[in-house]
Amino acid sequence: MYLQNLQQDEIFVPSEMKPLKSLTQMESRRGLENVIISNGKIVNVVSNRYGHIPNQLFFTEAERMLIEAELKYRKRTINKQDRSFITDFIIEDRNLFLLKNKEDRILPMLRFKNSYDGSEKTSGHFGFYREVCTNGLHVSKAE
Repeated sequence: MYLQNLQQDEIFVPSEMKPLKSLTQMESRRGLENVIISNGKIVNVVSNRYGHIPNQLFFTEAERMLIEAELKYRKRTINKQDRSFITDFIIEDRNLFLLKNKEDRILPMLRFKNSYDGSEKTSGHFGFYREVCTNGLHVSKAE
């Protein structure tokens, strides 16, 4: 089935928050006290109030809830330059919609996003995954 060919990027990259002073040996400006290091690269400079949520914690907890709900799903993972990460859980059980032309299938989907560079808010969204053809291509439309 087309869901077997979904993108599978590595999203559990090593990450940590370190004091900027430990890297530069200089005092940092207020509000820029720490750095976020993802896969060996500095991707963000943040304040002491910043709450770093590692992908392992966030995405594993989201998947645990789906397993406990006994939902059958396929997972797609997206890593954007070790800075921004997405996991889509495409629900495969009987919750299926067919469009008028009866060729496209619509499946419910949960999307979870996390970023280390501040480009995305840590969030979860409900949406739909549309099968356009059986080779795994899909059409996205934002409104």
